[in-house]
Amino acid sequence: MLDSFLIKVLPLNLVEAIEFVKIKIDLEKKKVPLAHFDILIASSAIANNLTLVTRNLKHFQRIKGLKLYTQLS
Repeated sequence: MLDSFLIKVLPLNLVEAIEFVKIKIDLEKKKVPLAHFDILIASSAIANNLTLVTRNLKHFQRIKGLKLYTQLS
């Protein structure tokens, strides 16, 4: 049963950090505020070519290049 809770934790490396800066600069140019933690989540997904599963479209749809999946039921 414990195995069902094991997940892979993604590392935070230079690639993710560079993506973070790109997103932060893009959002600042558009004067769009977003919490650093949300940007970190998005930068990790983009850097690892992953789709982010979220119900928080309001925040994450502002990020260029981020693939999103949401199920509204």
